[in-house]
Amino acid sequence: MVRSGIAAGSNALKTCLLISGGSAVALLAFAGSAWSALTQAGLTTLGQILTRLAIAILLTGGASCITYLCQYFFAERLAWHSRAGDICQWIASGLVVGAYGFVGWALMSAGDIMSMFKTVKVFPIH
Repeated sequence: MVRSGIAAGSNALKTCLLISGGSAVALLAFAGSAWSALTQAGLTTLGQILTRLAIAILLTGGASCITYLCQYFFAERLAWHSRAGDICQWIASGLVVGAYGFVGWALMSAGDIMSMFKTVKVFPIH
């Protein structure tokens, strides 16, 4: 494999892991300060969002493992190794796309939490 291709793949994996992990950390920091103000539905939604972000992190980790397997197959010279390397590339790419899908799904759901706070109206309007 070309060195620039390996570097590009490595950067893509690092970026995906940074986005997934950073989103989870930011959400946990937000939840820590807003935990008591969320309704039961808000807490449930928060748990679902964290689950989606955790799945994204696991998918990124799996993609990282498969890229090492991919590099092994491309380094070997048997006839079937090239095909196996191609398959590993597609699997790793699919895992990264899936991770971004879970991050996107989590971030779209994060906006729903804003409407799930226990609020008290200062000026009751009838």
